[in-house]
Amino acid sequence: NMLATGSESREAALNVGVTIEEQQIADATAASEAVEGTRLDRVYDNLTHDSNHRLESFQSALVAYDENAVANLLYMIEEQKLAGDLYEAFADQHGGWTLHRAAHSEDRDFYSLVREAERMDVDVSEILAADEGTFQNTELQTLYDDMLTTGSESLEAALGVAMTLEEKEVTDSTAANEAVDGTRLGRIYEQLTDRSEYQLDSFEYALNNGQSSHYYCYW
Repeated sequence: NMLATGSESREAALNVGVTIEEQQIADATAASEAVEGTRLDRVYDNLTHDSNHRLESFQSALVAYDENAVANLLYMIEEQKLAGDLYEAFADQHGGWTLHRAAHSEDRDFYSLVREAERMDVDVSEILAADEGTFQNTELQTLYDDMLTTGSESLEAALGVAMTLEEKEVTDSTAANEAVDGTRLGRIYEQLTDRSEYQLDSFEYALNNGQSSHYYCYW
């Protein structure tokens, strides 16, 4: 019956997936109660956790995001790419682990958004194929070029540019979240905001105390 129902359309298949995962969560939870505190209980807990993750993915794919939400997502993906490309360029120029670790963190956020876009069937192929320092959005291309020029002058200038960029990311991710609040995508934006605020503190600390201090960027 589920195969026949899910074969009708993509939406029907996703709804079948939701039903299956909800049933698996209920069954694993009930089974866990009978063996509480045992190794088998922990196995059931892991099953429940995995089912919850798949359930969120199916539910996310069923959300009907409007054109504005999709446009915001594409912008945010490129903004994360901008930050990663910029920090890596600065790290190559000036050295230091702070910028290298920041670039890694931005790449992590970039792929987090890319995976969500793919779940939503949003085409990100051109962004993924773009060379380092190259962007579809002309505003971001100009911003990258200007920031790269400014930050190339010195390590201090690079850290100052990085702080400005993180402040922009906080503003942009907060605004993007307002349009999709309560969704899986909204939760990702909240995480981006938290990480940008942490990295802002990290850059400020590095600027004031030197990169030799052990103040790590948020992963």
